[in-house]
Amino acid sequence: MFRLFALVAGLWLAGCSTYNQRWEAARTDRDRFTGAYSGRWESIRMPGTGGSLWCIVNADTPGTYRADFKATWHGVFRSEHSAVLKRQGNSFHADATLETWIGAGKYTCDGKFRTGGISANYDAVYDEGRFILTRAQKP
Repeated sequence: MFRLFALVAGLWLAGCSTYNQRWEAARTDRDRFTGAYSGRWESIRMPGTGGSLWCIVNADTPGTYRADFKATWHGVFRSEHSAVLKRQGNSFHADATLETWIGAGKYTCDGKFRTGGISANYDAVYDEGRFILTRAQKP
């Protein structure tokens, strides 16, 4: 039993480490939209529920960006998901199918790139809310 726990914990920590390394590397991006962001999310469906949120935005095809999110809630649980942001001006829209351990299904997001950050509203099968992210400073 202990070996199984150690294996699961090791894999979980390794996944976190990989995301953290990518996020740190993205802090050096200085394109208008790409880079590392951090902030908070909050649920509208379940008031008082929220947590930390990190995002890595990478250019994909012209007008689209891949956003890799890592979220925490209740200070203990974590999940990661990705979405393709379709940008028009400073606004964007995303549709994705999530398959995280906390929930699965359709995810949509509408938001804006603003000076120094991102603000958006999201809707998922299991939750609805908003997030505000600030661009991470260069190391």
